[in-house]
Amino acid sequence: MEFYIFCDDINEVKELIDYNYSGALLIYNTSLSDFFTQVARTINVEENFKYMVAIRPYAISPQYLCMINNSINNIDKDRVEINLISGWAKEDEKESGGILGEVNDSSSKIDKFNYLIKYIDVLEKYDKKIPDYYISVANELMVNETLKHKSKLLIHYADYKDNSYDIKNREVMIYSWVVLRETEKELDAVRTKNSEEHYKYYRLQYFTYKQFNEMLDELKNKKINKILLYAYWDKEEKKIINNFVKEYKQRELVTI
Repeated sequence: MEFYIFCDDINEVKELIDYNYSGALLIYNTSLSDFFTQVARTINVEENFKYMVAIRPYAISPQYLCMINNSINNIDKDRVEINLISGWAKEDEKESGGILGEVNDSSSKIDKFNYLIKYIDVLEKYDKKIPDYYISVANELMVNETLKHKSKLLIHYADYKDNSYDIKNREVMIYSWVVLRETEKELDAVRTKNSEEHYKYYRLQYFTYKQFNEMLDELKNKKINKILLYAYWDKEEKKIINNFVKEYKQRELVTI
C-alpha cells in the first residue's frame, strides 16, 4: 500500500519520508506560497517521494500546466502529480472574485464542474507532455464524465463504499479523514469530544487499528493500492497516523 497525506507545508517532506509515506497532496490555497516553485527547490533526486499538487482548473491553463510539468521533469522526471478539483473556495476568496475569467472562485458548482470536464479535454490533447493526474470525484456523474479519458480518480472512502461507481479498469486513490485508536472505547471518547459540526465538516471516519488494517486489506483485494490520509491539522491525530503508516510499511517490507 502506498500512503499519501494532505500537507500544507513542504518543509514537512523530509519527516514524511522518514515515516514511509510515498507522497503528499499539497493543497491549493491562495494564502499559501506556490507549491510548484517550492517543489522545484525541494526535490531530492535520490528519493522517490511524489509531490501531488492540487489545482483548480480555472486558475491555471492546461498549456501552462504542461510547461511547468516539463520544467520539473528536467529536474527529476515524474516526481509531480496533479489533483484536479472542480474548485472549493473560502469565503474571502469568493469575495475577491479570485481568478479573472469566465469561471472563477465565485462561480457555481455546476459551472466549475463543466469547466473541469472541458479542461480535461484540452489537457489530454498534450498526450505525453501532461503530468500524472487524479480527478477528485464525489458523484456518479463526475465519474462517468471522466470515462472517455480513463482518468485516475480520487474518491472518499465513504463514497466508494456507498456508491456503485463504474471504476473497473480505473486507477483509483482512496482518501479518508481518519481517527485511529486501539479500542472502540477510545474511539467513543474522541467522538464525544468532537462536535457534530466538526464531524460533518471533516467527514471523519473512526477506526480501531484492526478495522483500519482490514479496510486496507479490502482495498488491496480490489487492486486499489494508494490511500490519501488527512489528520485535520491536529498534532496528536497526525502523530498517531504517522506512526501507524511507519509501522504498517515496516511490516509490509518484512512480509514481502
